[in-house]
Amino acid sequence: MPTRLEPVDMRRYHERLPLALLIRYLVFLERRPISRSNQHYLQQRLKGLKTLGDFLPDADIPQLRAAVQQLRALNAANFYRLVEGLEYALTPLMHAVNELPRDIVVSDQPPTHWLNDVRRVLLVLGPGIGIGDESMLFPLPTWLKSAQPTMHITVLSAYAGLWSWVNGVDAVQHYESWSDLIHALRGEAPYEDVDLVFFADFERPDLHQAICHESRIARFVELSLGAQSLFVADNRQHWLYRARRPSPYFANYYYGLEYLLRWLGLSPSRAQVHDTLRRRQPRPPQDVLQIYVNPFTSKYDPSEAYWSFLLSALFAQTPARQIHVVVDRGPNATTERFAMNLIRSTRGRTQAPIAFDCSMRSSASQSSFDDIFARIERAHVVICSDSFAAHVAPLFGCTTLVVATPALENWRAPYASSYYFRADAPLAETVRGMQAILSALDDGLGLMRAEPPLSESELRLDATTRTLQALFDAPLDGDGSKLGECFSEFLTAHQSVVARLACWPPELRALVENPFAEVSSRPRDDFSAMPDALKCDWLLYCRDHWQQWQNTNLRKYLGMTLNRAITPAWNPSE
Repeated sequence: MPTRLEPVDMRRYHERLPLALLIRYLVFLERRPISRSNQHYLQQRLKGLKTLGDFLPDADIPQLRAAVQQLRALNAANFYRLVEGLEYALTPLMHAVNELPRDIVVSDQPPTHWLNDVRRVLLVLGPGIGIGDESMLFPLPTWLKSAQPTMHITVLSAYAGLWSWVNGVDAVQHYESWSDLIHALRGEAPYEDVDLVFFADFERPDLHQAICHESRIARFVELSLGAQSLFVADNRQHWLYRARRPSPYFANYYYGLEYLLRWLGLSPSRAQVHDTLRRRQPRPPQDVLQIYVNPFTSKYDPSEAYWSFLLSALFAQTPARQIHVVVDRGPNATTERFAMNLIRSTRGRTQAPIAFDCSMRSSASQSSFDDIFARIERAHVVICSDSFAAHVAPLFGCTTLVVATPALENWRAPYASSYYFRADAPLAETVRGMQAILSALDDGLGLMRAEPPLSESELRLDATTRTLQALFDAPLDGDGSKLGECFSEFLTAHQSVVARLACWPPELRALVENPFAEVSSRPRDDFSAMPDALKCDWLLYCRDHWQQWQNTNLRKYLGMTLNRAITPAWNPSE
């Protein structure tokens, strides 16, 4: 049995920040699932973790000296065998990284006027964030500059080339050694001339306690996409502000992010999202349908049988238009073999004259983001797993068909051109749903066509959905009664459409799944009679459930079909 570990007296110990990074990210790395095709992720993160040992002088603290020795012995082969012992060795030191200075005032209210004199911002992406999660933050520089146009924003990311296509960014830097991360978070050269360090990661890093001990950092923002929390440390005034999303609302990570940024005083607008990425070439002509396929995800390995059947069944009939399918090669030799086998298998199953190709990469060990962005930019349609491509493709306006497990529901991208299909659903049902979307987009493909039975109910629901969007985007009118009344109208219209879904063709089953159905049948609230103290909570409920509806396949398919096929006969202003 191991001996009992006593806490270490850290009052004269000043290396809180590297110790906090080591403790937090060691835990994150241990519990993160990593697919066989993504082992380079583990190797790169271990390489970074081990550089922290240079910042942890052993002095006369034996527990720390032992922990550093174990850290330096880690590698990809022994990590899961040795990590528990290293975590145990670090246990007596944990209280040092959780301790706030005694002169810090803590507030749950948002800071006021905190961006007024911010000119130089360092946006740091933490070492625990995945590529897909990091791409969810691409609109952030634009949103920051909307609040303070004179900002100069430098991005510091562990992924070389990932931010080179993003608008609103003035400079991009890449870190491999975590010593660069330490210097950035401490405000040391070459990062000393910065007004604000904005640190974002997926997991909750809890570095703000250590940052409050760093006098060189004037202002520090810590954002967690996964824990959906936000901390603002103002070291000039010795205040710490904190926020979390109002559970259970805004569980989707996109919506949780937008809620936290609104709390911070920003105005995240979905209307700006399609200007997030720079276009380097015009959209390709429609004479050849360009399809980009990326079946890879960082956590799970894809099934060749599944993807081969999906692609071959999707175009089982000879299309009227020429189709060019590019399958992503992936980041290493394992993924490249999968891609080549997938092409051979699909080509053998497909009678239609479809051109298949494999993407090229600049390096066998590291994916080229320029190549991926360029491939997606040239595509009309992207078919992918719930990964980086699922978040980037809608920013280029691509119709995006995503195969995702139910556990990944909160990653669903809230874009009108982005459709999600359950990985555990019958594959034939998924194929028919994808065919229905492609047919609605392009009659010339000659694919299966199943028309939904549209009526005035669908028109009314579409109109009230759009009216709600305008109300949520505008400043609140007085007590919010107009918004409350419109939401009640929306629930009535939604209930009418839900009652008609049984009449829809079975080919559209993958598009009519509607987890929002029970909301439309709840009792109506009298907003005008509601106590003022409860109206804020009611409006949070309205926004959350309206956003859930907006992000369903049913809503997106209805919006696309109505815009294409019907001139509205019902005027919502009447």
